[in-house]
Amino acid sequence: MSNSLSAGLAGLRAHQQYIDVVGNNIANANTPGYRGQRALFSELLAATIRPAGGPGASVGGTNPMQVGLGVRIGSIATDTGQGGLISTGRSLDLALEGAGFFVLSDGVQRYFTRIGSFGFDSNQDLVDTRTGLRVLSPGSQPIRIDATQTLPAKPTTKITFQGNLPAKVTGPKAQVLTTAGAFLDSSDAPAVGTTDLSDLKDNSVDYVDGDTITITGTDSNGSAVSATFTYGAANDGTTMNDLVTFINSQFSGATVTLQADGNLKFTADTPGPSSIGLQIKNDPKTSWATHAFSTTTTGTGPDKVDTSIEVFDAAGISHNVTLQFERQTDGSWNLRASMPEEDGTINVADITNIQFGADGTFSGVFGATTELQFSFTGQPGIQSVVIQLGTPGSTSGVTQYGDEATAQAKAQDGFGSGVLTTMSFNGAGKLIGFFSNGVQQELAQIAVATFANQEGLSRQGETMYTETANSGVAILGSAQSGSAGVVRAGSLESSNVDIAREFVNLIEAQRGFQANARVISATDQLLAELVNIIR
Repeated sequence: MSNSLSAGLAGLRAHQQYIDVVGNNIANANTPGYRGQRALFSELLAATIRPAGGPGASVGGTNPMQVGLGVRIGSIATDTGQGGLISTGRSLDLALEGAGFFVLSDGVQRYFTRIGSFGFDSNQDLVDTRTGLRVLSPGSQPIRIDATQTLPAKPTTKITFQGNLPAKVTGPKAQVLTTAGAFLDSSDAPAVGTTDLSDLKDNSVDYVDGDTITITGTDSNGSAVSATFTYGAANDGTTMNDLVTFINSQFSGATVTLQADGNLKFTADTPGPSSIGLQIKNDPKTSWATHAFSTTTTGTGPDKVDTSIEVFDAAGISHNVTLQFERQTDGSWNLRASMPEEDGTINVADITNIQFGADGTFSGVFGATTELQFSFTGQPGIQSVVIQLGTPGSTSGVTQYGDEATAQAKAQDGFGSGVLTTMSFNGAGKLIGFFSNGVQQELAQIAVATFANQEGLSRQGETMYTETANSGVAILGSAQSGSAGVVRAGSLESSNVDIAREFVNLIEAQRGFQANARVISATDQLLAELVNIIR
């Protein structure tokens, strides 16, 4: 009788703990980063009524006779499955897709969590907004960012080219210049005529009434053009159409059109050789350098391909430099640089003897130099700029195929000074700063910790964990390295609790509790009958 009472009591205790686990899971079904638990039952020791007996000469063996003494909770394990990702739209909310934990510290103890609800405090430390604990880098150092920092100017040291120089020209054709990069609106769609200039994706600051855009260039007759577009409904306009109309009013021999893909196309009105050129500049409102014009169709005549790019001096002042490729009689190409006189002089303006193989790949520069040298107005000394046309034998840079001309100055490494405007994390957990001059720079990196046995971590509340003897030592690294997962910015990981499963578990626990209570009740009735025998 006593064994059944003990077994029933043990069953009640075990199922009560089971209900506790299920109840806690249900309570945290909406807790971001919460990892559910599961209770595993284990049988208690059994009382041996008769031990096993081995077979003899005249009789066979007998099995042991045992009666169990009840049940207990053998373990409460953590479900390490991935929770769903919830988009928050907040750039400093982070989630981990895959293994790993973010690392927090109070200066003494390290804590590990799946919740990346981060922000900056008044000391500009990156902290967990729930607890104030500081967020650590892979080097176990707190992350502190100066939100008012200024990125100093960097002079241009190299210009990179890409595209095709035509193997031959077929004509007659009018010269056409096309922007290197398409204009996109804030939704990443190609800009249309009605797109407001303030809605362009690569704006660092919105336009306001009175802002100006400088238009310079060369008309088809060789005359210089210089004009200023003033933004505003009461001024020259506010949309891409207004800008195009204004530019066209300044040129008599060439026309600008906005293409369906968002590029501006500048076409000479008559076929044949021409020297049209167009530069649009407004710094730092729009990154016009990414939309520099280059020749995409040459006019009939000498093979010349024009492109232009902004070059920065040591003070961060930009200068528009025009670069012209011209085919020589021996089949090689020369590159000549020019810029307005007021910007300074070009001490070395020519890159000569640029050659290509029979298969159209770049062979190399066999002239005296691959550097241009500038003396910018107001700047002491000479600034050298390396011209990078590609790797010999490859198509990574400039090529010479039978296609039309697309060669252009694709990029340069200089920039003006800028202030930090926004920050966001990438998939590797690097905090990228976006500056007003269009430069992106890594500011910090967040640590991601992995463990040999993450189920061995100890819960500390606030959905935080600490390491234990059975979890193994935390291995601090970065996202996307080793076994660590990917950081998803603008999201939080939801609880991995399956509500449907938990309700089934709750029914099981309730029925198990009731059944064990019935065992105690039945045993009580038997004991009562035994007592009644002596009446």
